[in-house]
Amino acid sequence: MDINKLLAFGDKPDDSQDEKLKHRFLIYIGTLMSCGGILWGSICAYFNLLIPAIIPYGYVVLTILNLIYFAKSKNFKVSSFNQILISMLLPFFLQWSLGGFEPSGAVMLWALLSIVASLTISKATSNIKWLAIFAILTLFTGFIDSSLDTFKLDVPHNIRTVFFVVNIVIISGIIFTLIIYVLNNR
Repeated sequence: MDINKLLAFGDKPDDSQDEKLKHRFLIYIGTLMSCGGILWGSICAYFNLLIPAIIPYGYVVLTILNLIYFAKSKNFKVSSFNQILISMLLPFFLQWSLGGFEPSGAVMLWALLSIVASLTISKATSNIKWLAIFAILTLFTGFIDSSLDTFKLDVPHNIRTVFFVVNIVIISGIIFTLIIYVLNNR
């Protein structure tokens, strides 16, 4: 089975190869981050943090709804904006609900994927706006970090270190893979 044919649900007959590549990238970014959402939702559920678990599971649901909208409407502009927005915000929401940088292993690093997505599927001026939003959210998170102990993920230090390392390794791997995909297809 050709994966590109399967992922062509957002394509219009007159779309250029570049537009089709952007469509695939939108689908890949949503799918890969949804895998992360399932992973983090499961981690939260395992530690009985049911309210924080709603955030990554909610991301998966929103991504599915967004991709269904894209398949039906073929409206790439709205779908890509929606995907970048939820990919930017939900990692921060999860980090805030888990108690900040240290307890969450800096889960907000997943929001970096939204910046990579914006570089691939948006105009240059939009990219700067998304980077600015990321920077503002990161600074805001640093400012409120000490007051983010609502749910405080209570795990040993070595587990928090594992969370942090896993976040860095997975995000780096996904970013590298997506960039290689785009470069190979351009």
